[in-house]
Amino acid sequence: MGEKRIRSSAGTSVHRIELADGQLPDMFNGVNGVAHQTLFRPTHIDVEFDPKGVVENRIYGLGVKGDGTVGQRELDHRWHRG
Repeated sequence: MGEKRIRSSAGTSVHRIELADGQLPDMFNGVNGVAHQTLFRPTHIDVEFDPKGVVENRIYGLGVKGDGTVGQRELDHRWHRG
């Protein structure tokens, strides 16, 4: 697992945390804890910060097909400070 700064602008910075295989369980894509219908396998997390703290985080990964194999489409579950 590693962390690196991937971009910054307008008073914010975004850091990426790479995940080891199986570090997080498969999850459904969605927003602020509301799940949608597509399962994905997490590979990394992007966290955006500003001077007040976390602005947004996104857990990214490739979609999981019905047979359990991993597809090519990248999905995410996002939390955004309200």
